[in-house]
Amino acid sequence: MYPPQPTTPAPPAPPAQPPAGSSLSDVEYGGLLSLLKPSNDTTVTMLYRASENENATTYTYLLDRVANEKDLAIVIRQDKYVFGVYISEGIQTPANPYESRKYQCEVFWFSLSGRYKEPTRIDIPWRVTCDVAGRNGTVRVGRHRSAARMYVGGLFLADVGSSRPAADIRECSQKTRWDWLPEGYEGATEDYVSERNGGLPLGGSEFFVADDIEVLQVSGEIADILPPLPTTPQPSTSPPPPPTTSTPEPNNSNPGADNDNRTPYDNNTRAD
Repeated sequence: MYPPQPTTPAPPAPPAQPPAGSSLSDVEYGGLLSLLKPSNDTTVTMLYRASENENATTYTYLLDRVANEKDLAIVIRQDKYVFGVYISEGIQTPANPYESRKYQCEVFWFSLSGRYKEPTRIDIPWRVTCDVAGRNGTVRVGRHRSAARMYVGGLFLADVGSSRPAADIRECSQKTRWDWLPEGYEGATEDYVSERNGGLPLGGSEFFVADDIEVLQVSGEIADILPPLPTTPQPSTSPPPPPTTSTPEPNNSNPGADNDNRTPYDNNTRAD
Protein backbone atom coordinates (compact mmCIF):
# COMPACT_ATOMS: atom_id res chain seq x y z
CA MET A 1 0.00 0.00 0.00
CA TYR A 2 1.29 3.38 -0.90
CA PRO A 3 0.86 6.07 1.75
CA PRO A 4 -1.95 8.54 0.96
CA GLN A 5 -0.77 11.53 -0.96
CA PRO A 6 -1.49 14.96 0.49
CA THR A 7 -4.18 16.85 -1.34
CA THR A 8 -3.51 20.34 -2.58
CA PRO A 9 -6.24 22.75 -1.54
CA ALA A 10 -8.00 24.51 -4.37
CA PRO A 11 -6.85 28.09 -4.86
CA PRO A 12 -9.26 30.72 -3.54
CA ALA A 13 -11.74 32.04 -6.03
CA PRO A 14 -10.72 35.39 -7.50
CA PRO A 15 -12.68 38.38 -6.19
CA ALA A 16 -15.79 39.27 -8.12
CA GLN A 17 -15.19 41.96 -10.70
CA PRO A 18 -17.46 45.02 -10.70
CA PRO A 19 -19.64 45.50 -13.79
CA ALA A 20 -18.02 47.23 -16.73
CA GLY A 21 -18.00 50.98 -16.26
CA SER A 22 -18.73 50.90 -12.52
CA SER A 23 -16.92 53.18 -10.09
CA LEU A 24 -16.90 50.47 -7.42
CA SER A 25 -13.59 48.92 -6.43
CA ASP A 26 -13.24 45.16 -6.11
CA VAL A 27 -13.56 45.50 -2.33
CA GLU A 28 -16.63 47.74 -2.51
CA TYR A 29 -18.32 45.49 -5.04
CA GLY A 30 -17.54 42.42 -2.96
CA GLY A 31 -19.13 44.18 0.01
CA LEU A 32 -22.26 44.90 -2.01
CA LEU A 33 -22.53 41.26 -3.09
CA SER A 34 -22.15 40.13 0.53
CA LEU A 35 -25.28 42.17 1.36
CA LEU A 36 -27.29 41.12 -1.71
CA LYS A 37 -26.35 37.43 -1.30
CA PRO A 38 -27.13 36.67 -4.96
CA SER A 39 -27.62 33.18 -6.31
CA ASN A 40 -24.99 31.72 -8.63
CA ASP A 41 -26.91 32.69 -11.76
CA THR A 42 -27.55 36.30 -10.68
CA THR A 43 -25.93 38.97 -12.84
CA VAL A 44 -25.27 42.64 -12.09
CA THR A 45 -25.01 45.19 -14.89
CA MET A 46 -24.51 48.94 -14.85
CA LEU A 47 -27.29 50.93 -16.50
CA TYR A 48 -26.29 54.47 -15.64
CA ARG A 49 -23.45 56.55 -14.22
CA ALA A 50 -23.65 60.29 -13.63
CA SER A 51 -20.01 60.89 -14.56
CA GLU A 52 -20.12 59.05 -17.90
CA ASN A 53 -20.58 62.25 -19.93
CA GLU A 54 -21.45 65.92 -19.55
CA ASN A 55 -25.19 65.36 -20.04
CA ALA A 56 -25.49 62.42 -17.65
CA THR A 57 -26.28 64.55 -14.58
CA THR A 58 -29.68 65.59 -15.98
CA TYR A 59 -32.87 63.87 -14.90
CA THR A 60 -33.91 63.28 -18.51
CA TYR A 61 -30.68 61.39 -19.20
CA LEU A 62 -31.20 59.24 -16.11
CA LEU A 63 -34.72 58.31 -17.22
CA ASP A 64 -33.48 57.49 -20.71
CA ARG A 65 -31.25 54.83 -19.16
CA VAL A 66 -33.27 53.38 -16.28
CA ALA A 67 -36.97 54.30 -16.56
CA ASN A 68 -39.31 51.37 -15.86
CA GLU A 69 -36.46 48.98 -15.10
CA LYS A 70 -36.83 46.87 -11.95
CA ASP A 71 -34.48 45.39 -9.32
CA LEU A 72 -32.18 48.40 -9.17
CA ALA A 73 -29.43 49.44 -6.77
CA ILE A 74 -28.63 53.16 -6.68
CA VAL A 75 -25.04 53.65 -5.49
CA ILE A 76 -23.94 57.08 -4.27
CA ARG A 77 -20.34 58.18 -3.77
CA GLN A 78 -19.65 61.26 -1.69
CA ASP A 79 -16.11 61.80 -0.46
CA LYS A 80 -15.28 58.81 1.78
CA TYR A 81 -18.90 57.69 1.93
CA VAL A 82 -20.24 55.01 -0.42
CA PHE A 83 -23.82 54.01 0.19
CA GLY A 84 -27.05 53.36 -1.62
CA VAL A 85 -30.49 51.83 -1.81
CA TYR A 86 -31.95 48.72 -3.44
CA ILE A 87 -35.43 49.12 -4.98
CA SER A 88 -37.38 46.02 -5.96
CA GLU A 89 -39.78 47.83 -8.33
CA GLY A 90 -37.13 50.14 -9.74
CA ILE A 91 -37.90 53.56 -11.19
CA GLN A 92 -41.45 53.66 -12.54
CA THR A 93 -42.46 56.84 -14.37
CA PRO A 94 -45.98 58.28 -14.78
CA ALA A 95 -47.79 58.39 -18.11
CA ASN A 96 -48.13 62.19 -17.82
CA PRO A 97 -44.64 63.80 -17.85
CA TYR A 98 -45.90 66.69 -15.68
CA GLU A 99 -47.09 64.43 -12.87
CA SER A 100 -45.46 61.93 -10.51
CA ARG A 101 -46.14 58.29 -9.83
CA LYS A 102 -46.41 56.70 -6.39
CA TYR A 103 -45.99 52.94 -5.93
CA GLN A 104 -45.01 50.45 -3.24
CA CYS A 105 -41.53 48.88 -3.15
CA GLU A 106 -39.45 46.55 -1.07
CA VAL A 107 -36.39 48.60 -0.18
CA PHE A 108 -33.20 48.29 1.82
CA TRP A 109 -30.30 50.68 2.35
CA PHE A 110 -26.65 49.74 2.42
CA SER A 111 -23.41 51.38 3.52
CA LEU A 112 -20.20 50.20 1.86
CA SER A 113 -17.88 52.70 3.54
CA GLY A 114 -17.97 55.79 5.73
CA ARG A 115 -20.56 55.23 8.44
CA TYR A 116 -19.73 51.61 9.29
CA LYS A 117 -16.43 49.78 9.55
CA GLU A 118 -17.83 46.90 7.46
CA PRO A 119 -20.39 46.73 4.64
CA THR A 120 -23.76 46.99 6.36
CA ARG A 121 -27.32 46.43 5.23
CA ILE A 122 -30.15 48.51 6.70
CA ASP A 123 -33.46 46.70 6.34
CA ILE A 124 -36.79 48.53 6.33
CA PRO A 125 -39.45 46.35 7.97
CA TRP A 126 -42.25 47.18 5.54
CA ARG A 127 -42.86 48.20 1.94
CA VAL A 128 -42.30 51.92 1.35
CA THR A 129 -43.87 54.39 -1.04
CA CYS A 130 -41.65 55.57 -3.87
CA ASP A 131 -42.54 58.75 -5.73
CA VAL A 132 -41.02 59.35 -9.18
CA ALA A 133 -41.62 62.49 -11.23
CA GLY A 134 -42.21 62.53 -14.95
CA ARG A 135 -39.67 64.30 -17.16
CA ASN A 136 -41.23 67.68 -16.38
CA GLY A 137 -42.69 66.90 -12.96
CA THR A 138 -41.69 67.30 -9.32
CA VAL A 139 -42.23 65.39 -6.10
CA ARG A 140 -42.91 66.61 -2.57
CA VAL A 141 -43.32 64.13 0.25
CA GLY A 142 -44.86 64.74 3.66
CA ARG A 143 -43.26 67.59 5.59
CA HIS A 144 -40.47 67.81 3.04
CA ARG A 145 -41.77 70.87 1.21
CA SER A 146 -38.85 71.45 -1.16
CA ALA A 147 -39.11 70.02 -4.66
CA ALA A 148 -37.13 67.08 -6.02
CA ARG A 149 -37.30 64.65 -8.94
CA MET A 150 -37.46 61.37 -7.09
CA TYR A 151 -38.09 60.05 -3.58
CA VAL A 152 -37.07 56.55 -2.52
CA GLY A 153 -37.26 55.57 1.15
CA GLY A 154 -35.53 58.69 2.49
CA LEU A 155 -33.50 59.68 -0.57
CA PHE A 156 -34.39 62.75 -2.65
CA LEU A 157 -32.64 63.22 -6.01
CA ALA A 158 -32.24 66.75 -7.44
CA ASP A 159 -33.10 68.33 -4.08
CA VAL A 160 -31.51 71.67 -3.07
CA GLY A 161 -34.10 72.67 -0.50
CA SER A 162 -36.01 75.07 -2.76
CA SER A 163 -39.38 75.18 -4.50
CA ARG A 164 -37.86 73.92 -7.79
CA PRO A 165 -35.83 70.74 -8.28
CA ALA A 166 -32.15 71.06 -9.06
CA ALA A 167 -30.95 70.73 -12.64
CA ASP A 168 -28.21 68.35 -11.45
CA ILE A 169 -29.50 65.11 -9.94
CA ARG A 170 -26.32 64.79 -7.87
CA GLU A 171 -27.81 67.42 -5.54
CA CYS A 172 -29.42 65.14 -2.98
CA SER A 173 -30.76 64.79 0.51
CA GLN A 174 -30.91 61.56 2.47
CA LYS A 175 -31.49 60.32 5.97
CA THR A 176 -32.47 57.02 7.54
CA ARG A 177 -34.58 56.54 10.65
CA TRP A 178 -32.19 56.01 13.53
CA ASP A 179 -34.16 53.03 14.86
CA TRP A 180 -33.61 51.19 11.55
CA LEU A 181 -29.84 51.51 11.78
CA PRO A 182 -27.85 48.51 13.05
CA GLU A 183 -25.30 48.99 15.79
CA GLY A 184 -21.95 50.39 14.71
CA TYR A 185 -23.05 53.66 13.08
CA GLU A 186 -20.23 56.18 13.47
CA GLY A 187 -20.36 59.95 13.75
CA ALA A 188 -23.77 60.58 15.33
CA THR A 189 -24.54 62.50 18.51
CA GLU A 190 -27.73 62.68 20.55
CA ASP A 191 -28.07 66.37 19.64
CA TYR A 192 -27.86 65.55 15.94
CA VAL A 193 -30.53 62.86 16.23
CA SER A 194 -32.83 65.24 18.07
CA GLU A 195 -32.29 68.15 15.69
CA ARG A 196 -32.81 66.00 12.59
CA ASN A 197 -36.13 64.53 13.70
CA GLY A 198 -34.74 61.07 14.38
CA GLY A 199 -33.00 60.62 11.00
CA LEU A 200 -29.32 60.04 10.30
CA PRO A 201 -27.45 60.34 6.98
CA LEU A 202 -25.44 57.54 5.42
CA GLY A 203 -23.31 60.22 3.73
CA GLY A 204 -21.49 63.11 5.33
CA SER A 205 -24.61 65.23 5.84
CA GLU A 206 -28.33 65.26 5.08
CA PHE A 207 -27.95 67.64 2.11
CA PHE A 208 -24.97 66.99 -0.16
CA VAL A 209 -23.66 66.96 -3.72
CA ALA A 210 -22.65 63.45 -4.77
CA ASP A 211 -19.32 62.92 -6.48
CA ASP A 212 -20.98 60.20 -8.54
CA ILE A 213 -24.21 58.22 -8.79
CA GLU A 214 -24.62 54.93 -10.59
CA VAL A 215 -27.54 52.58 -11.09
CA LEU A 216 -26.98 48.83 -11.18
CA GLN A 217 -29.53 46.23 -12.21
CA VAL A 218 -29.60 42.93 -10.34
CA SER A 219 -31.03 40.15 -12.51
CA GLY A 220 -31.75 36.97 -10.54
CA GLU A 221 -32.44 35.91 -6.99
CA ILE A 222 -31.03 37.72 -3.96
CA ALA A 223 -31.54 37.41 -0.21
CA ASP A 224 -34.98 38.21 1.19
CA ILE A 225 -35.60 41.93 1.43
CA LEU A 226 -38.37 42.08 3.99
CA PRO A 227 -37.79 40.17 7.23
CA PRO A 228 -39.96 37.05 7.50
CA LEU A 229 -43.31 37.45 9.17
CA PRO A 230 -43.47 36.05 12.71
CA THR A 231 -45.13 32.68 12.91
CA THR A 232 -48.12 32.12 15.17
CA PRO A 233 -47.06 29.93 18.10
CA GLN A 234 -48.73 26.53 18.00
CA PRO A 235 -50.38 25.11 21.16
CA SER A 236 -48.41 22.35 22.84
CA THR A 237 -51.57 20.26 23.37
CA SER A 238 -54.74 19.80 21.37
CA PRO A 239 -57.54 22.19 22.35
CA PRO A 240 -60.31 20.62 24.41
CA PRO A 241 -63.26 19.33 22.40
CA PRO A 242 -66.33 21.57 22.33
CA PRO A 243 -69.04 20.70 24.84
CA THR A 244 -71.64 18.29 23.54
CA THR A 245 -75.32 19.13 23.58
CA SER A 246 -78.14 16.71 23.26
CA THR A 247 -80.44 17.03 20.28
CA PRO A 248 -84.07 17.31 21.34
CA GLU A 249 -86.46 14.70 20.06
CA PRO A 250 -88.80 15.96 17.36
CA ASN A 251 -92.14 16.99 18.73
CA ASN A 252 -94.56 15.43 16.30
CA SER A 253 -97.42 17.27 17.92
CA ASN A 254 -96.05 20.43 16.32
CA PRO A 255 -96.87 20.51 12.59
CA GLY A 256 -93.60 22.30 11.79
CA ALA A 257 -91.37 20.26 14.11
CA ASP A 258 -89.54 18.41 11.32
CA ASN A 259 -88.11 21.74 10.15
CA ASP A 260 -87.01 22.98 13.61
CA ASN A 261 -83.63 21.18 13.39
CA ARG A 262 -82.57 22.78 10.14
CA THR A 263 -79.22 24.61 10.13
CA PRO A 264 -79.26 28.37 9.43
CA TYR A 265 -77.97 27.60 5.88
CA ASP A 266 -80.83 25.21 5.02
CA ASN A 267 -83.03 27.49 2.96
CA ASN A 268 -84.71 24.90 0.80
CA THR A 269 -88.13 25.67 2.20
CA ARG A 270 -90.09 28.84 1.84
CA ALA A 271 -93.33 30.19 3.11
CA ASP A 272 -96.09 30.34 0.54
